[in-house]
Amino acid sequence: KRQLENIALRGDQSLILKLVEDIVNRNKAIKNIGQKYVSLAVIGEIADLTPPNIRLVSLSAQVGRDLTKKKSKKKRNLIISGVVRGDRLTLESTLASYLMSLGNSPLFEKPTISKKSVKNLNGVNELEFEARFKLS
Repeated sequence: KRQLENIALRGDQSLILKLVEDIVNRNKAIKNIGQKYVSLAVIGEIADLTPPNIRLVSLSAQVGRDLTKKKSKKKRNLIISGVVRGDRLTLESTLASYLMSLGNSPLFEKPTISKKSVKNLNGVNELEFEARFKLS
């Protein structure tokens, strides 16, 4: 305890401001690195969470927002089109479960279905869908 009392930290305002500036610059650099790899993270997450009975037809993402600016105007969206195959009675629940698992991911927010239709092709029931997400 005596040793701690004998230690005197000397810090003036300019030293503290310099340290704060260094931390802010380091945080911006880390966010820029993360922004470079966000598309790869999105594709990886979708690949991990998509079950075998769902086939993705298309994937479209807008990931261009500048994370270093607080009021960036660019929106970060994801649109997935796909087909759920299986028993007609479980198509809806399979799609709902899939969207919930994507919605529980830290990368995706607010899943909504913009289109869906049930079709029977060659005796196989299919649910075609288009889902939209906001990227975190």
